[in-house]
Amino acid sequence: MALSETDQIEIQLLYARYTHTIDDFDEMGWIDTWTDPASFDLGTAKYQGVTGLHRFFEMLSAIGGARMRHYTTNVAFREVEDRVVGRAYLMVLDTTTGGLSATGGYYDDVLMSTANGWRFAERVLVQDPWPARADAPPCN
Repeated sequence: MALSETDQIEIQLLYARYTHTIDDFDEMGWIDTWTDPASFDLGTAKYQGVTGLHRFFEMLSAIGGARMRHYTTNVAFREVEDRVVGRAYLMVLDTTTGGLSATGGYYDDVLMSTANGWRFAERVLVQDPWPARADAPPCN
């Protein structure tokens, strides 16, 4: 499977849509960036399937909802055997503190082409080992 230019653009747009929907606290739009089943591993918690993704948003609601800005950079993806894998650097800013960094790291992803376009099948967050503020919400 060779990635066409259209595939490459759609994958780039998927990464952007993911960050916009989570920052806008658009639960259904964010869930639509995933396959079913899906696997979202934060390192400290793992969310499986659509039910798990809804549970993740319940956790976000419990800590105050949309109050962060996610920045993904250096997005790179490639075909490996029968799948597409990606990586993107991540920085999360807490908007309630005037933009102080909450955390950073990178995502390792498995992407799938579906009837509705490209989606994340698996996403693993690897957080940088730098000290975060004691009151910072967990990275999501």
